[in-house]
Amino acid sequence: MDEGAGPMITVEVCRVSAQGIGHARLTLPSGATVRDALRRTGWLEAQGIDEKRLESDAAARKVDAPWAVAIVGHRVGLDELLCDHDRVELLAPVIIDPMLARQRRAEHRRKLAGERRWARDRDPRLPARPRRSDQDADAP
Repeated sequence: MDEGAGPMITVEVCRVSAQGIGHARLTLPSGATVRDALRRTGWLEAQGIDEKRLESDAAARKVDAPWAVAIVGHRVGLDELLCDHDRVELLAPVIIDPMLARQRRAEHRRKLAGERRWARDRDPRLPARPRRSDQDADAP
């Protein structure tokens, strides 16, 4: 595309992978596509991503694709036209279920703090936790 002709748009391209997060702010000619933005960053070659496979996975809307492309969280194809101030996201595959990762982090924090979840229910030496119905009965 000829960069000297016509109006220009500004887009942000983000990469999220195991190597970290990358950001690039680009100025592209109006009518540029997601493919143009990704080529300009050079991340496809740097990450070893096959552009043809990325395009076929995006067209098939594969959930288990190794990489995905999105504009502000919505998966798109490489030929999607960009608008001014769009954020293009190049997303690595999800390695672990986010809910499971959160549970593991919480458990790790509890172990570090010496806490046990529901300790009163597990340890007979501790007084039993009052039930909601017991609390309501004590209220005046």
